[in-house]
Amino acid sequence: MDEQIARELNWDGAGGLFVTVVQSDSPAAKAGLEPNDIIISFNGKPLRDPAELGSLVAGLPPGRKVHLQVFRGGKTTHFSAVLAAREPRPGPEPLVRFDLPTPDTFFTDMPSPALRWRNSLMGVEYEGVDSQLAQFFGVKQGVLIRFVRPGSAGKEGGLEAGDIVTKVNGKPVANPRDFALALQNREQRKQSLAIEIVRDHKQRAMKIKLPRQDSTVSPWMHPVTTPQ
Repeated sequence: MDEQIARELNWDGAGGLFVTVVQSDSPAAKAGLEPNDIIISFNGKPLRDPAELGSLVAGLPPGRKVHLQVFRGGKTTHFSAVLAAREPRPGPEPLVRFDLPTPDTFFTDMPSPALRWRNSLMGVEYEGVDSQLAQFFGVKQGVLIRFVRPGSAGKEGGLEAGDIVTKVNGKPVANPRDFALALQNREQRKQSLAIEIVRDHKQRAMKIKLPRQDSTVSPWMHPVTTPQ
């Protein structure tokens, strides 16, 4: 949780993990978690860092029922989820295999840096999609919406976390810079933006009316590196 998101969601608690995307058909989705939720605790243990959650999950077997305390819409609620088996990560096969006695060990999930872009005028946080993500979402190119600020122009226009923006005013969006430049264009800001997205592998079109820009709101910000 960073301070800006905490203020926007009226979260004044300590710690917490902010949910940006919930994968469909995952244990989290089946439990009822949604983007913009704040996970406060896992099986009663308060959470302050994503690595903590990864370590706790890695130490439990598939099929185990776990309990989550979640902050949503100004209220605290509870969810139960059933852990699924982890899918093996693809990788190159070693040329030679050695069977050596080794102690039982496991590796916890560790945060890695992610390049994310923020646009305060529309109220969104987004990033590019690599080839694997593009294949997963069923697109060739575009940008992934990671966060939509409540009450923002993007939220009012219908954007949701997990959407893939593919076009703005009829022009293809190949990467975050294309999206940033489309939003920066002064002529486009005088009218509603025609945006095409892919959601649940289906193409959708929407109109987003941007607020009038003033001296206190920057139309777009440089990319910032945040832990993922």
